[in-house]
Amino acid sequence: MSEAKESRVQPRRSWLWWGGGGALLLVLLAALVLWLTSASFENLVRKELAAKLATATGGRVEIGTFLWHPFNLDAEARGIVIHGKEAADEAPYARIGHIRVEISILGFFTPKIRLRSLDIEQPQIHLIVYPDGSTNQPKPRKPASKGKSALDTFFDLKAGLLTVEDGLFDFENRAAKFDFQNRLEQLNFKANDVSVQLAYVAAAGANPESFHVELGARDFMLSRGAAHPLARPVEGYMQATLDLTRDAAYLRSLRLTARSKGIEDRTLEVSGMLADFTHPRWNATVKGDLDMRLLEPITGYPNTPEGLAHLDLTGEGHGGIFRSDGTVHADGAAYVGTGVDAHGITLDAKVHADAEQLRITSVVARMHTGGNISGDVLLQNWLGPLPGADVMRAAPPEQKKPRGFLHRKLKVQPIKESALERKNRDHHVNGRVDANFKDVKLDTILDMVSTPPFQRLGFASLVNGPTVAQWSNGDVNTLSVNAKLNLNAPSQPPAGEVPANGTVEATY
Repeated sequence: MSEAKESRVQPRRSWLWWGGGGALLLVLLAALVLWLTSASFENLVRKELAAKLATATGGRVEIGTFLWHPFNLDAEARGIVIHGKEAADEAPYARIGHIRVEISILGFFTPKIRLRSLDIEQPQIHLIVYPDGSTNQPKPRKPASKGKSALDTFFDLKAGLLTVEDGLFDFENRAAKFDFQNRLEQLNFKANDVSVQLAYVAAAGANPESFHVELGARDFMLSRGAAHPLARPVEGYMQATLDLTRDAAYLRSLRLTARSKGIEDRTLEVSGMLADFTHPRWNATVKGDLDMRLLEPITGYPNTPEGLAHLDLTGEGHGGIFRSDGTVHADGAAYVGTGVDAHGITLDAKVHADAEQLRITSVVARMHTGGNISGDVLLQNWLGPLPGADVMRAAPPEQKKPRGFLHRKLKVQPIKESALERKNRDHHVNGRVDANFKDVKLDTILDMVSTPPFQRLGFASLVNGPTVAQWSNGDVNTLSVNAKLNLNAPSQPPAGEVPANGTVEATY
Protein backbone atom coordinates (compact mmCIF):
# COMPACT_ATOMS: atom_id res chain seq x y z
CA MET A 1 0.00 0.00 0.00
CA SER A 2 1.30 3.34 -0.93
CA GLU A 3 2.08 5.95 1.65
CA ALA A 4 -0.73 8.18 0.34
CA LYS A 5 -3.37 5.47 0.77
CA GLU A 6 -2.08 4.55 4.26
CA SER A 7 -2.25 8.18 5.35
CA ARG A 8 -5.91 8.27 4.29
CA VAL A 9 -6.77 5.07 6.28
CA GLN A 10 -5.25 6.28 9.60
CA PRO A 11 -7.73 9.16 10.11
CA ARG A 12 -10.60 6.85 9.23
CA ARG A 13 -9.54 4.37 11.92
CA SER A 14 -9.15 7.18 14.45
CA TRP A 15 -12.61 8.48 13.69
CA LEU A 16 -14.00 4.97 13.96
CA TRP A 17 -12.36 4.49 17.36
CA TRP A 18 -13.53 7.88 18.60
CA GLY A 19 -17.00 7.38 17.15
CA GLY A 20 -17.33 3.90 18.59
CA GLY A 21 -16.08 5.05 21.99
CA GLY A 22 -18.44 8.02 21.98
CA ALA A 23 -21.38 5.85 20.98
CA LEU A 24 -20.53 3.39 23.73
CA LEU A 25 -20.26 6.24 26.22
CA LEU A 26 -23.62 7.58 25.12
CA VAL A 27 -25.13 4.13 25.50
CA LEU A 28 -23.65 3.83 28.98
CA LEU A 29 -24.90 7.29 29.91
CA ALA A 30 -28.34 6.48 28.58
CA ALA A 31 -28.35 3.24 30.53
CA LEU A 32 -27.22 5.10 33.65
CA VAL A 33 -29.93 7.71 33.21
CA LEU A 34 -32.54 5.01 32.66
CA TRP A 35 -31.36 3.22 35.79
CA LEU A 36 -31.30 6.44 37.84
CA THR A 37 -34.89 7.14 36.84
CA SER A 38 -36.07 3.56 37.24
CA ALA A 39 -38.31 2.22 39.99
CA SER A 40 -35.56 -0.17 41.13
CA PHE A 41 -33.16 2.72 41.79
CA GLU A 42 -35.84 4.69 43.63
CA ASN A 43 -36.63 1.63 45.72
CA LEU A 44 -32.92 1.19 46.47
CA VAL A 45 -32.62 4.83 47.55
CA ARG A 46 -35.81 4.55 49.61
CA LYS A 47 -34.40 1.62 51.58
CA GLU A 48 -31.01 3.31 51.99
CA LEU A 49 -32.65 6.55 53.12
CA ALA A 50 -34.78 4.68 55.65
CA ALA A 51 -31.66 2.96 56.99
CA LYS A 52 -29.79 6.27 57.27
CA LEU A 53 -32.73 7.90 59.08
CA ALA A 54 -32.98 4.92 61.43
CA THR A 55 -29.28 5.26 62.28
CA ALA A 56 -29.53 9.03 62.72
CA THR A 57 -32.68 8.97 64.87
CA GLY A 58 -32.44 5.60 66.55
CA GLY A 59 -36.06 4.79 65.69
CA ARG A 60 -37.69 2.38 63.32
CA VAL A 61 -38.29 4.19 60.02
CA GLU A 62 -40.81 3.54 57.26
CA ILE A 63 -40.96 5.37 53.90
CA GLY A 64 -43.99 4.73 51.71
CA THR A 65 -42.79 6.07 48.36
CA PHE A 66 -39.71 7.88 47.05
CA LEU A 67 -39.39 9.77 43.75
CA TRP A 68 -36.10 11.16 42.39
CA HIS A 69 -35.80 13.65 39.51
CA PRO A 70 -32.07 13.81 38.72
CA PHE A 71 -32.35 16.41 35.93
CA ASN A 72 -34.20 18.84 38.21
CA LEU A 73 -32.05 17.99 41.27
CA ASP A 74 -35.09 17.40 43.43
CA ALA A 75 -36.69 14.50 45.25
CA GLU A 76 -39.87 13.81 47.16
CA ALA A 77 -41.05 11.18 49.59
CA ARG A 78 -44.42 10.26 51.08
CA GLY A 79 -45.56 8.34 54.12
CA ILE A 80 -42.49 8.79 56.32
CA VAL A 81 -43.00 7.31 59.80
CA ILE A 82 -40.50 7.25 62.67
CA HIS A 83 -41.41 4.96 65.57
CA GLY A 84 -39.95 5.84 68.96
CA LYS A 85 -40.31 4.25 72.38
CA GLU A 86 -44.09 4.65 72.57
CA ALA A 87 -46.37 1.63 72.91
CA ALA A 88 -47.40 -0.22 69.77
CA ASP A 89 -51.02 0.98 70.07
CA GLU A 90 -50.01 4.66 70.38
CA ALA A 91 -49.36 7.24 67.67
CA PRO A 92 -45.74 7.12 66.42
CA TYR A 93 -43.11 9.66 67.46
CA ALA A 94 -43.12 11.37 64.05
CA ARG A 95 -45.01 11.15 60.80
CA ILE A 96 -44.63 13.21 57.59
CA GLY A 97 -47.22 13.04 54.85
CA HIS A 98 -45.11 14.55 52.06
CA ILE A 99 -41.63 16.04 51.81
CA ARG A 100 -39.96 17.67 48.79
CA VAL A 101 -36.36 18.87 48.58
CA GLU A 102 -34.53 20.87 45.93
CA ILE A 103 -30.74 21.26 45.84
CA SER A 104 -28.12 23.16 43.88
CA ILE A 105 -24.60 21.96 43.11
CA LEU A 106 -22.15 24.86 43.15
CA GLY A 107 -18.64 24.58 41.72
CA PHE A 108 -17.06 21.96 39.48
CA PHE A 109 -13.72 20.90 40.95
CA THR A 110 -14.87 21.36 44.58
CA PRO A 111 -18.63 21.05 44.35
CA LYS A 112 -20.81 22.19 47.27
CA ILE A 113 -24.42 21.24 47.79
CA ARG A 114 -26.84 24.01 48.72
CA LEU A 115 -30.39 23.42 49.86
CA ARG A 116 -32.61 25.50 47.59
CA SER A 117 -35.90 24.61 49.24
CA LEU A 118 -37.45 22.10 51.60
CA ASP A 119 -41.22 21.66 51.72
CA ILE A 120 -42.76 19.54 54.46
CA GLU A 121 -46.48 18.81 54.43
CA GLN A 122 -48.63 17.22 57.12
CA PRO A 123 -45.91 16.62 59.71
CA GLN A 124 -47.07 15.12 62.99
CA ILE A 125 -44.97 15.06 66.16
CA HIS A 126 -46.11 13.03 69.16
CA LEU A 127 -43.82 13.63 72.15
CA ILE A 128 -44.44 11.84 75.45
CA VAL A 129 -42.71 12.58 78.75
CA TYR A 130 -43.06 9.62 81.11
CA PRO A 131 -43.25 9.85 84.94
CA ASP A 132 -39.56 8.91 85.28
CA GLY A 133 -38.54 11.85 83.09
CA SER A 134 -37.72 9.76 80.00
CA THR A 135 -39.42 10.34 76.65
CA ASN A 136 -40.49 8.35 73.64
CA GLN A 137 -37.91 10.20 71.54
CA PRO A 138 -35.49 7.64 70.08
CA LYS A 139 -31.76 8.08 70.51
CA PRO A 140 -29.28 7.99 67.60
CA ARG A 141 -27.51 4.66 67.27
CA LYS A 142 -24.20 6.41 66.69
CA PRO A 143 -23.12 9.28 68.94
CA ALA A 144 -22.67 12.56 67.15
CA SER A 145 -19.08 13.27 66.23
CA LYS A 146 -17.42 16.26 67.81
CA GLY A 147 -16.94 19.25 65.62
CA LYS A 148 -19.32 21.90 64.41
CA SER A 149 -22.52 22.47 66.30
CA ALA A 150 -25.84 21.59 64.68
CA LEU A 151 -26.59 25.30 64.39
CA ASP A 152 -23.34 26.01 62.55
CA THR A 153 -23.96 23.08 60.23
CA PHE A 154 -27.42 24.39 59.49
CA PHE A 155 -26.10 27.87 58.71
CA ASP A 156 -23.43 26.42 56.42
CA LEU A 157 -26.20 24.72 54.47
CA LYS A 158 -27.68 28.16 53.66
CA ALA A 159 -31.18 26.81 53.11
CA GLY A 160 -32.95 29.09 50.65
CA LEU A 161 -36.53 28.41 51.80
CA LEU A 162 -38.02 25.93 54.25
CA THR A 163 -41.77 25.59 54.71
CA VAL A 164 -43.88 23.40 56.97
CA GLU A 165 -47.62 23.24 56.34
CA ASP A 166 -50.66 21.57 57.87
CA GLY A 167 -48.75 20.16 60.82
CA LEU A 168 -49.86 18.61 64.10
CA PHE A 169 -47.92 18.78 67.37
CA ASP A 170 -49.10 16.62 70.27
CA PHE A 171 -47.23 16.97 73.57
CA GLU A 172 -48.10 14.68 76.49
CA ASN A 173 -46.31 15.38 79.75
CA ARG A 174 -47.27 12.44 81.93
CA ALA A 175 -45.06 13.79 84.71
CA ALA A 176 -45.90 17.50 84.70
CA LYS A 177 -43.33 18.76 87.21
CA PHE A 178 -44.02 22.43 86.45
CA ASP A 179 -47.05 22.36 88.70
CA PHE A 180 -48.10 24.73 91.48
CA GLN A 181 -49.56 21.84 93.45
CA ASN A 182 -46.61 19.48 92.89
CA ARG A 183 -48.89 16.97 91.23
CA LEU A 184 -47.89 14.46 88.61
CA GLU A 185 -50.72 15.19 86.21
CA GLN A 186 -50.73 14.75 82.48
CA LEU A 187 -50.29 17.95 80.47
CA ASN A 188 -51.58 17.89 76.91
CA PHE A 189 -50.81 20.37 74.17
CA LYS A 190 -52.17 19.90 70.68
CA ALA A 191 -51.84 22.23 67.71
CA ASN A 192 -53.37 21.66 64.29
CA ASP A 193 -52.44 23.34 61.01
CA VAL A 194 -48.91 24.15 62.13
CA SER A 195 -46.95 26.15 59.56
CA VAL A 196 -43.30 27.24 59.49
CA GLN A 197 -41.51 29.34 56.89
CA LEU A 198 -37.76 29.78 57.14
CA ALA A 199 -35.56 31.83 54.80
CA TYR A 200 -31.81 32.39 54.76
CA VAL A 201 -30.66 36.03 54.82
CA ALA A 202 -27.05 36.63 53.82
CA ALA A 203 -24.79 38.94 55.84
CA ALA A 204 -24.98 42.60 54.86
CA GLY A 205 -22.72 45.23 56.37
CA ALA A 206 -22.86 45.06 60.16
CA ASN A 207 -25.78 42.60 60.08
CA PRO A 208 -24.64 38.95 60.37
CA GLU A 209 -26.18 36.16 58.33
CA SER A 210 -29.44 34.93 59.78
CA PHE A 211 -32.53 32.85 59.25
CA HIS A 212 -35.90 34.58 59.31
CA VAL A 213 -38.55 32.29 60.79
CA GLU A 214 -42.32 32.69 60.72
CA LEU A 215 -44.34 30.20 62.76
CA GLY A 216 -48.09 29.76 63.08
CA ALA A 217 -50.47 27.25 64.63
CA ARG A 218 -54.26 27.22 64.53
CA ASP A 219 -56.65 25.32 66.76
CA PHE A 220 -54.22 24.68 69.59
CA MET A 221 -55.65 23.19 72.77
CA LEU A 222 -54.05 23.13 76.21
CA SER A 223 -55.43 20.88 78.94
CA ARG A 224 -54.32 19.00 82.04
CA GLY A 225 -55.39 15.59 83.25
CA ALA A 226 -57.64 15.43 86.34
CA ALA A 227 -58.10 19.18 86.08
CA HIS A 228 -59.93 21.35 88.57
CA PRO A 229 -63.72 20.94 88.13
CA LEU A 230 -64.09 24.58 87.05
CA ALA A 231 -61.17 24.48 84.61
CA ARG A 232 -61.73 23.67 80.94
CA PRO A 233 -59.32 23.14 78.04
CA VAL A 234 -58.11 26.43 76.57
CA GLU A 235 -58.28 26.81 72.80
CA GLY A 236 -56.75 29.39 70.51
CA TYR A 237 -54.02 30.06 67.96
CA MET A 238 -50.51 31.48 67.84
CA GLN A 239 -48.21 33.43 65.51
CA ALA A 240 -44.48 34.06 65.93
CA THR A 241 -41.68 35.83 64.07
CA LEU A 242 -38.06 35.03 64.91
CA ASP A 243 -34.63 35.99 63.59
CA LEU A 244 -31.90 33.47 64.37
CA THR A 245 -28.16 34.08 64.07
CA ARG A 246 -25.27 31.79 64.95
CA ASP A 247 -25.08 33.24 68.47
CA ALA A 248 -28.39 34.94 69.21
CA ALA A 249 -32.15 34.67 68.80
CA TYR A 250 -34.45 37.68 68.42
CA LEU A 251 -38.12 37.07 69.09
CA ARG A 252 -39.69 39.88 67.11
CA SER A 253 -43.23 38.92 68.00
CA LEU A 254 -45.13 36.09 69.64
CA ARG A 255 -48.92 36.41 69.68
CA LEU A 256 -50.93 33.96 71.77
CA THR A 257 -54.68 34.27 71.29
CA ALA A 258 -57.20 32.42 73.44
CA ARG A 259 -60.75 32.15 72.24
CA SER A 260 -64.08 30.92 73.51
CA LYS A 261 -67.55 30.82 72.07
CA GLY A 262 -69.37 34.08 72.61
CA ILE A 263 -66.30 35.86 74.08
CA GLU A 264 -63.98 38.29 72.33
CA ASP A 265 -60.51 36.90 71.56
CA ARG A 266 -57.79 37.64 74.14
CA THR A 267 -54.29 38.22 72.74
CA LEU A 268 -50.98 38.29 74.61
CA GLU A 269 -47.88 39.61 72.82
CA VAL A 270 -44.31 38.65 73.78
CA SER A 271 -41.04 39.95 72.35
CA GLY A 272 -37.47 39.54 73.50
CA MET A 273 -33.89 38.56 72.83
CA LEU A 274 -31.54 35.76 73.83
CA ALA A 275 -27.88 36.61 73.19
CA ASP A 276 -24.60 34.73 73.54
CA PHE A 277 -25.65 31.09 73.64
CA THR A 278 -22.50 30.12 75.57
CA HIS A 279 -23.22 32.67 78.35
CA PRO A 280 -26.91 33.44 77.84
CA ARG A 281 -28.42 36.78 78.67
CA TRP A 282 -31.98 37.70 77.82
CA ASN A 283 -34.68 40.34 77.98
CA ALA A 284 -38.39 40.16 77.30
CA THR A 285 -41.52 42.28 77.16
CA VAL A 286 -45.01 40.92 77.78
CA LYS A 287 -48.08 43.00 76.92
CA GLY A 288 -51.67 42.19 76.28
CA ASP A 289 -54.49 40.09 77.66
CA LEU A 290 -54.02 36.77 79.41
CA ASP A 291 -56.96 34.42 79.82
CA MET A 292 -56.56 33.40 83.47
CA ARG A 293 -57.84 29.93 82.67
CA LEU A 294 -54.39 29.30 81.18
CA LEU A 295 -52.87 29.19 84.68
CA GLU A 296 -54.44 25.79 85.37
CA PRO A 297 -53.16 23.84 82.35
CA ILE A 298 -49.77 25.60 82.27
CA THR A 299 -48.82 25.75 85.97
CA GLY A 300 -51.38 23.52 87.66
CA TYR A 301 -52.75 26.52 89.59
CA PRO A 302 -56.53 25.89 89.58
CA ASN A 303 -57.72 28.75 91.78
CA THR A 304 -58.36 31.30 89.00
CA PRO A 305 -60.93 29.60 86.75
CA GLU A 306 -62.07 32.84 85.12
CA GLY A 307 -61.04 36.39 84.43
CA LEU A 308 -58.95 38.45 82.06
CA ALA A 309 -55.56 39.87 83.09
CA HIS A 310 -54.09 42.84 81.24
CA LEU A 311 -50.29 42.54 81.56
CA ASP A 312 -47.53 45.07 81.00
CA LEU A 313 -44.31 43.38 82.15
CA THR A 314 -40.61 43.61 81.33
CA GLY A 315 -37.83 41.27 82.40
CA GLU A 316 -34.15 40.57 81.93
CA GLY A 317 -31.57 38.17 83.25
CA HIS A 318 -28.41 36.14 82.79
CA GLY A 319 -27.49 32.79 84.24
CA GLY A 320 -29.63 32.20 87.32
CA ILE A 321 -30.16 35.92 87.99
CA PHE A 322 -33.26 37.67 86.70
CA ARG A 323 -35.81 40.33 87.51
CA SER A 324 -39.23 41.24 86.18
CA ASP A 325 -41.36 44.33 86.83
CA GLY A 326 -44.66 45.67 85.62
CA THR A 327 -48.35 46.15 86.23
CA VAL A 328 -51.37 43.85 86.18
CA HIS A 329 -55.03 44.76 85.75
CA ALA A 330 -57.66 42.03 85.98
CA ASP A 331 -61.35 42.14 85.04
CA GLY A 332 -63.95 39.64 86.12
CA ALA A 333 -61.36 37.66 88.06
CA ALA A 334 -62.17 34.81 90.41
CA TYR A 335 -60.40 33.00 93.22
CA VAL A 336 -61.72 29.59 94.20
CA GLY A 337 -59.67 27.87 96.88
CA THR A 338 -59.92 26.20 100.25
CA GLY A 339 -62.51 28.19 102.22
CA VAL A 340 -62.70 30.99 99.64
CA ASP A 341 -65.04 31.41 96.68
CA ALA A 342 -64.83 34.90 95.18
CA HIS A 343 -66.00 36.04 91.75
CA GLY A 344 -66.38 39.25 89.77
CA ILE A 345 -63.27 40.98 91.13
CA THR A 346 -61.53 43.92 89.45
CA LEU A 347 -57.88 44.10 90.48
CA ASP A 348 -54.90 46.41 89.95
CA ALA A 349 -51.36 45.65 91.19
CA LYS A 350 -47.67 46.25 90.65
CA VAL A 351 -45.45 43.18 90.38
CA HIS A 352 -41.75 42.63 91.02
CA ALA A 353 -40.13 39.21 90.79
CA ASP A 354 -36.55 38.01 91.08
CA ALA A 355 -34.84 34.80 92.08
CA GLU A 356 -35.32 35.54 95.80
CA GLN A 357 -38.72 37.18 96.18
CA LEU A 358 -42.07 37.98 94.64
CA ARG A 359 -43.61 41.33 95.59
CA ILE A 360 -47.15 42.27 94.61
CA THR A 361 -47.71 45.82 95.82
CA SER A 362 -50.31 48.57 95.53
CA VAL A 363 -52.97 45.90 95.26
CA VAL A 364 -56.54 47.18 94.96
CA ALA A 365 -59.26 44.54 94.60
CA ARG A 366 -62.72 45.99 93.95
CA MET A 367 -65.73 43.83 94.80
CA HIS A 368 -68.61 43.65 92.34
CA THR A 369 -70.98 44.44 95.24
CA GLY A 370 -69.03 47.53 96.25
CA GLY A 371 -66.03 48.31 98.45
CA ASN A 372 -62.44 47.26 97.96
CA ILE A 373 -59.52 45.49 99.61
CA SER A 374 -56.04 47.02 99.24
CA GLY A 375 -52.67 45.80 100.40
CA ASP A 376 -49.40 44.05 99.57
CA VAL A 377 -48.13 40.48 99.19
CA LEU A 378 -44.53 39.44 99.86
CA LEU A 379 -43.20 35.92 99.20
CA GLN A 380 -39.55 35.14 99.94
CA ASN A 381 -37.74 32.06 98.61
CA TRP A 382 -40.74 31.61 96.34
CA LEU A 383 -38.85 29.75 93.61
CA GLY A 384 -36.70 27.55 95.78
CA PRO A 385 -33.04 26.85 94.95
CA LEU A 386 -32.06 27.49 91.35
CA PRO A 387 -30.58 24.60 89.38
CA GLY A 388 -26.88 24.31 90.13
CA ALA A 389 -27.01 26.68 93.09
CA ASP A 390 -25.50 25.74 96.45
CA VAL A 391 -27.96 24.79 99.16
CA MET A 392 -27.02 25.06 102.85
CA ARG A 393 -28.33 22.37 105.14
CA ALA A 394 -27.32 20.67 108.35
CA ALA A 395 -24.83 17.82 108.12
CA PRO A 396 -26.42 14.35 108.44
CA PRO A 397 -25.98 12.57 111.77
CA GLU A 398 -23.00 10.29 111.99
CA GLN A 399 -23.83 6.67 111.26
CA LYS A 400 -22.56 4.38 114.03
CA LYS A 401 -21.26 1.04 112.89
CA PRO A 402 -22.88 -1.97 114.59
CA ARG A 403 -20.63 -3.96 116.85
CA GLY A 404 -20.46 -7.64 117.63
CA PHE A 405 -20.56 -10.72 115.52
CA LEU A 406 -23.31 -9.26 113.29
CA HIS A 407 -21.26 -6.29 112.16
CA ARG A 408 -20.18 -8.02 108.97
CA LYS A 409 -23.71 -8.89 107.93
CA LEU A 410 -25.46 -5.62 108.75
CA LYS A 411 -25.25 -2.79 106.23
CA VAL A 412 -26.58 0.71 106.67
CA GLN A 413 -28.87 1.38 103.70
CA PRO A 414 -28.98 5.03 102.55
CA ILE A 415 -32.45 6.55 102.45
CA LYS A 416 -33.42 7.34 98.89
CA GLU A 417 -35.03 10.74 98.44
CA SER A 418 -37.27 11.52 95.52
CA ALA A 419 -36.85 14.67 93.47
CA LEU A 420 -40.20 15.94 94.77
CA GLU A 421 -39.21 15.35 98.41
CA ARG A 422 -35.88 17.09 97.81
CA LYS A 423 -37.65 20.05 96.24
CA ASN A 424 -40.08 20.36 99.14
CA ARG A 425 -37.26 20.04 101.69
CA ASP A 426 -35.23 22.83 100.13
CA HIS A 427 -38.16 25.04 99.22
CA HIS A 428 -39.45 26.95 102.28
CA VAL A 429 -41.54 29.99 101.40
CA ASN A 430 -41.85 32.84 103.87
CA GLY A 431 -44.85 35.04 103.23
CA ARG A 432 -46.70 38.10 104.45
CA VAL A 433 -50.02 39.54 103.29
CA ASP A 434 -51.24 42.98 104.39
CA ALA A 435 -54.85 43.79 103.55
CA ASN A 436 -57.07 46.73 104.37
CA PHE A 437 -60.85 46.47 104.01
CA LYS A 438 -62.78 49.57 102.96
CA ASP A 439 -66.59 49.56 102.86
CA VAL A 440 -66.82 45.89 101.94
CA LYS A 441 -70.26 44.46 102.61
CA LEU A 442 -70.38 41.84 105.34
CA ASP A 443 -72.54 39.65 103.11
CA THR A 444 -69.86 39.82 100.40
CA ILE A 445 -67.23 38.45 102.81
CA LEU A 446 -69.61 35.77 104.10
CA ASP A 447 -70.43 34.75 100.53
CA MET A 448 -66.70 34.25 99.89
CA VAL A 449 -65.71 32.38 103.05
CA SER A 450 -68.87 30.75 104.42
CA THR A 451 -71.29 28.04 103.41
CA PRO A 452 -75.10 28.10 103.66
CA PRO A 453 -76.90 28.95 105.91
CA PHE A 454 -74.18 31.31 107.20
CA GLN A 455 -73.71 33.35 104.03
CA ARG A 456 -76.69 35.64 104.57
CA LEU A 457 -77.30 36.59 108.21
CA GLY A 458 -79.51 39.60 107.51
CA PHE A 459 -77.10 42.19 108.91
CA ALA A 460 -76.52 45.41 106.96
CA SER A 461 -72.92 46.26 107.73
CA LEU A 462 -69.79 47.56 106.01
CA VAL A 463 -66.41 46.15 107.03
CA ASN A 464 -63.40 48.47 107.47
CA GLY A 465 -59.95 47.86 108.92
CA PRO A 466 -56.59 46.14 108.54
CA THR A 467 -55.55 42.49 108.62
CA VAL A 468 -52.09 40.92 108.54
CA ALA A 469 -51.27 37.29 107.74
CA GLN A 470 -47.78 35.81 107.75
CA TRP A 471 -46.10 32.42 107.78
CA SER A 472 -42.62 30.93 107.55
CA ASN A 473 -40.93 27.89 106.04
CA GLY A 474 -44.04 27.11 104.02
CA ASP A 475 -45.58 25.58 107.16
CA VAL A 476 -49.29 26.19 107.73
CA ASN A 477 -48.70 25.63 111.47
CA THR A 478 -46.71 28.89 111.58
CA LEU A 479 -49.55 30.93 110.05
CA SER A 480 -50.62 33.89 112.16
CA VAL A 481 -53.47 36.28 111.38
CA ASN A 482 -54.19 39.55 113.16
CA ALA A 483 -57.30 41.55 112.33
CA LYS A 484 -59.04 44.60 113.75
CA LEU A 485 -62.20 45.24 111.80
CA ASN A 486 -64.91 47.82 112.35
CA LEU A 487 -68.52 47.08 111.37
CA ASN A 488 -70.43 50.17 110.30
CA ALA A 489 -74.05 50.33 109.26
CA PRO A 490 -74.58 51.91 105.81
CA SER A 491 -76.49 55.20 105.61
CA GLN A 492 -79.28 53.48 103.70
CA PRO A 493 -79.49 49.79 104.74
CA PRO A 494 -81.26 47.44 102.29
CA ALA A 495 -84.85 46.60 103.07
CA GLY A 496 -85.26 43.65 105.37
CA GLU A 497 -81.73 43.84 106.80
CA VAL A 498 -80.81 44.95 110.32
CA PRO A 499 -78.14 47.70 110.62
CA ALA A 500 -75.17 46.44 112.64
CA ASN A 501 -72.22 48.29 114.21
CA GLY A 502 -69.32 46.99 116.25
CA THR A 503 -65.65 46.02 116.33
CA VAL A 504 -64.07 42.64 115.68
CA GLU A 505 -60.53 41.88 116.87
CA ALA A 506 -59.08 38.47 116.10
CA THR A 507 -55.71 36.81 116.46
CA TYR A 508 -55.04 33.40 114.99
